[in-house]
Amino acid sequence: MSVTRFPHGTLYQGDALAVLRTLPAESAHCCVTSPPYWGLRDYGAAGQMGLEKTLEQYVDCLAEVFAEVWRILRKDGTLWLNLGDVYTSNFGKRKRFDAAGTKQSGNPASIAMPGRTVEGLPPKNLIGLPWRVAFALQEMGWYLRCDCIWHKPNPMPESVRDRPTRAHEYLFLFSKSEKYHYDHEAVQEPAAALNEHDYTGQGGYRAPGQPEHKGNRPKAQHPSALSFAREVREPDRPGQEYSQHRPERGLKRHTIRPGVDHKGGDRGAGK
Repeated sequence: MSVTRFPHGTLYQGDALAVLRTLPAESAHCCVTSPPYWGLRDYGAAGQMGLEKTLEQYVDCLAEVFAEVWRILRKDGTLWLNLGDVYTSNFGKRKRFDAAGTKQSGNPASIAMPGRTVEGLPPKNLIGLPWRVAFALQEMGWYLRCDCIWHKPNPMPESVRDRPTRAHEYLFLFSKSEKYHYDHEAVQEPAAALNEHDYTGQGGYRAPGQPEHKGNRPKAQHPSALSFAREVREPDRPGQEYSQHRPERGLKRHTIRPGVDHKGGDRGAGK
């Protein structure tokens, strides 16, 4: 293990489990990590994570690491875990850790793992690896708070013709307790429009950096469009005393609360 100190932090380089064991308990606020996926890369290091022979061994290896993460996190700390999924496959004609095929032949770290097998699952099954790890952490006492979808606009091409290409991975948010630090204001984004038009689309509005929008209706709406009243043209259903859309429903006006661009009720609640 090597340690490099900087003005604003310290870099520890070494085996993850060994380094974590040297850190004091409840000394970290947050852990963000993306461990090696099962059977996808060979980093050329002895005892490396990700080349376990079975899925159970891989999950147990991660669980051992995250037990140490639990120890060094504060009670209000969080864990952000990024994991991608993999498929079951057969050994075929190649050995378990043969070099990758043509798709990844240019990547020296890639390996082909035709022997990625899971008991009870035939070949070509999506293993659900991220969720298996997430459930294992739940059993350890972690709170699984959210499954964020990382959408990748430019994913790795997959030479398959019998299913869609996978273009996402999971980013799980875990916590040690029910109450923890989470800055929801840090992820807020400004609204696209200034909400200067009413919900009928009559008035124009100008979004930041955009030309004025005149609405999608060429003329004012008919008053009936702003009412719950119905012009019933359907026959009565067998066994029913009235049709589905009842014409006797009273007229209910809609108003808008200033600054709220939604249909309101008769009190302008803006809901």
